[in-house]
Amino acid sequence: MRVILVAICIIISIIVGISFMGNNYRMSYLRIDGVSLGSTREEVIRKLGEPINTTVSDCGRFSSFHYDGIKFSIASTVIGIVITNPDIRFGRSNIGVGSTRYEIEQVKWSSWPLNLFANHLDNVILVTYGHDSESIRYSFDENNILYQIVIGFSSS
Repeated sequence: MRVILVAICIIISIIVGISFMGNNYRMSYLRIDGVSLGSTREEVIRKLGEPINTTVSDCGRFSSFHYDGIKFSIASTVIGIVITNPDIRFGRSNIGVGSTRYEIEQVKWSSWPLNLFANHLDNVILVTYGHDSESIRYSFDENNILYQIVIGFSSS
């Protein structure tokens, strides 16, 4: 009987945990529903559907796919992702637009972010994953509330 109760508690915990995370939870900080830097235009559309809006640069070499609070900047592949949708959440810490600066600073990064740079003057935390590699820029308003996440390539 005790084993059955323990099993039921575990199952309920898993169900509650999954429903708490919802459909907007992402484990990887560097991708949105399978789309990451380097994904092709076709991959973006295949994984996310047709964008709400598409804009093309004056020279025609770059375009932006706009979804609900997410913008993908694309050359031949995705070169940048801007997130302003507060429903998009990342990692075990469940961070996203609307999180506080303190919550971002408390994230237990895995061993592979090579640099965590906080620029207090510009209200930015920049996490880079290596020379000329991926980076995430967290931008905060005057109240230290996260208003934008930018995933892109870093360069030193």
